[in-house]
Amino acid sequence: MRNSGNSGNQGVCAMLTLQTPSLNSFNADGYNANGYNANGYDSDGYNADGYNANGYNANGYDSDGYNADGYDSDGYNADGYDSDGYNADGYDSDGYNADGYDSDGFNADGYDSDGLNADGYDSDGFDCSGYDRDGYDRDGYDRHGCDRDSDSDSDSDSDGDGEYIGDYHSSNRKLGYLHSPKFDKEKPRVMLGLELELECDGVPRSELAETVINRIGRTDDGSRYALCENDGSLDNGFEIVTAYTGLDMHEVMLKNLFSKPLRGAKSHDTRTCGLHVHVCKSTMTLYHAAKLVLFINAPENAKLIHAIARRDSNGFAEIKNKAEDKHWLRSAMNRDDSEQALRNLNTSRYEALNFYNPRTVEFRLFKGSLKYTTVMACLEFARICWFFSRDTSANNLTTTAFIAYIDKPENKRNARHLLTLLHDRLDGYALPKQLKNKPAILTAKEVA
Repeated sequence: MRNSGNSGNQGVCAMLTLQTPSLNSFNADGYNANGYNANGYDSDGYNADGYNANGYNANGYDSDGYNADGYDSDGYNADGYDSDGYNADGYDSDGYNADGYDSDGFNADGYDSDGLNADGYDSDGFDCSGYDRDGYDRDGYDRHGCDRDSDSDSDSDSDGDGEYIGDYHSSNRKLGYLHSPKFDKEKPRVMLGLELELECDGVPRSELAETVINRIGRTDDGSRYALCENDGSLDNGFEIVTAYTGLDMHEVMLKNLFSKPLRGAKSHDTRTCGLHVHVCKSTMTLYHAAKLVLFINAPENAKLIHAIARRDSNGFAEIKNKAEDKHWLRSAMNRDDSEQALRNLNTSRYEALNFYNPRTVEFRLFKGSLKYTTVMACLEFARICWFFSRDTSANNLTTTAFIAYIDKPENKRNARHLLTLLHDRLDGYALPKQLKNKPAILTAKEVA
């Protein structure tokens, strides 16, 4: 009786031993108490860590997260590339995407999808407007039609203003493409160049030109944005000529120009001054260009054009009814070469639209202005006209269609100065709701 307690405990332990199968014991199906066979795998073929005999889990991935082909659940290998050789950002090990371009948009040879390098020139050395670094096209002519041999190497003029005012068209040798952070990757890339004429009233030309160059001659990084040059059509003034760039760079630089009054300068209130915008036409088809001509010259769009141009047809920017007589189009269609076809869309370079330049169309219709918002509206108008005429059918080149086009969300963000100008100057036009509650960008008085 003295040992009955111990014998009772021993009996309980024996019972527990009988009730708990050994892990080294296997049932009739070959599995132990935890469900694993002699090789350590359960009935589904996975070990205690969840991997099969080949080292993969139920989802097919090993302990490092890769499948039998070496890719993780996102489809990338240990080096971070998918089966096509591209990483999560879409670039291969050399840094190029499926189209062959790097993150800056350039291919292995250093050119973007438009065939231009980081400086804006193609493999032959010409920019998007068709000019080389000296300002000449493939035929040796500058944007004014003067050939290389006839150009002067001097930037001086007879009035002794040479330090700040160059000879007529001398800027072509020094101005070209200027990097545009916002618009360089736009497809197609449509760059703009500005020519703004002004007269000097009560101040020496050289003094006013010096002010202009000090304000906008170069960008903050030292790139050349603008130059001044003589223009024989002016009485006592000069022309400001800019590089080709996007609206963003023009906006920054023109704010600098007009941040303070240009003392002694006149432009709108003259009989001589105009404002010209050059737009790249390298990707324009003849059909696209013809629609642009019809839109600008249509009599039914005269109120719209006058509201923006602030002047009527004149000897320097003639507006004709191009739909009435299409000899201009037939002449262009007879040209086999597409570039020559575009250059034959007008019979005189003094039309509202001048296609004579090799790779730009020149909007000559605008009256000069020294108002920042008005100059920006002219640039925006030229640019949006390029896209509107491309996207709109030949039967719908109307003022109503144009207003609807620029009111689209994707377009209005690059036309805010134009939208406000139209609100102030075009009868019956109201600002879009998104702009109504914003502070006025310009007043009616400032549009001049």
